[in-house]
Amino acid sequence: MTGIETCATSAGLAAIKKPGTELVIWQRDFPKRFQDWLDRLDAATLPDFRILVEPRDLRRAIDPLLDACDMPACDMRDLLVEDIDDLVRRFAEIARSESVDLRLQRVDHDACWKFHRDNVEARLLTTYRGPTTEWVQMAYAD
Repeated sequence: MTGIETCATSAGLAAIKKPGTELVIWQRDFPKRFQDWLDRLDAATLPDFRILVEPRDLRRAIDPLLDACDMPACDMRDLLVEDIDDLVRRFAEIARSESVDLRLQRVDHDACWKFHRDNVEARLLTTYRGPTTEWVQMAYAD
């Protein structure tokens, strides 16, 4: 498909800067024990917040928010925070931005109830639990 790139590492996400590229898919798998931990968590303990953060402050900013939603502190939570930290840093680097608007959201419905085109230069999405995000090329948007 035209305009779509795939990559195997977070470094490959920088392909979004190539002219004509609309989507970069990082094909990755989490360790099974991490995915099992996420799947066993009560949905009420999953993060649901939005913050504007500088990458260097992410860990200091996110830990109290995870505590507030009663997400248990453990090695799996540390793995989640490490992954979010990596994504925030990589996105800030690619977007050449000093801060990142980070939203961790519990979604139990169709979050985007209609097809639309974002009015932002770039957005990085990841799904940790449940169905993933759908994307449609412009040619098929109607």
